[in-house]
Amino acid sequence: MFYDKSNQPGGFGTVEIIIVSALVITMTLAVSAALVSVIRLGTSSSNQMQAFLRIDESAEALQIMRDTSWSSSIGAATIGTTYYLERLSNSYALSSTQPTSEDYYTEVVFEEVRRDMDGVLDDNGDVDSDSLRAVVSVYRTADAKFLTDGEFLIHNVYEN
Repeated sequence: MFYDKSNQPGGFGTVEIIIVSALVITMTLAVSAALVSVIRLGTSSSNQMQAFLRIDESAEALQIMRDTSWSSSIGAATIGTTYYLERLSNSYALSSTQPTSEDYYTEVVFEEVRRDMDGVLDDNGDVDSDSLRAVVSVYRTADAKFLTDGEFLIHNVYEN
């Protein structure tokens, strides 16, 4: 009598090992891809949040500069020239040199404001010497990537 090996339960075969290995590798790659996507999304959201905060800070900084002295800060700016907003120890300033010491930088370009005879904004109206439109753009310093921009009007309300 001969022993029949085909009737006995056996261990894992080569095919089963290959299938399990393929499943484990596929699952690992899928989880890794998902984690990379989550990290990218988080980084992108962080950059956008920083940019929005910079836009808000810029509006406040320009108002502080206006309140301190329109004629020596905002009023002295050249229309169409790119300026960089710099934080000083207890104030803000406009500079023609791009700062490199921070993760983000803010560009400010001033444009003329024109009004009609009723004081309503009108591209064909007369230049309002006591108002400027500030176009503010935020960039990431590492790669100069544009993140967001905003614009607002600045008025010389104190006539200073």
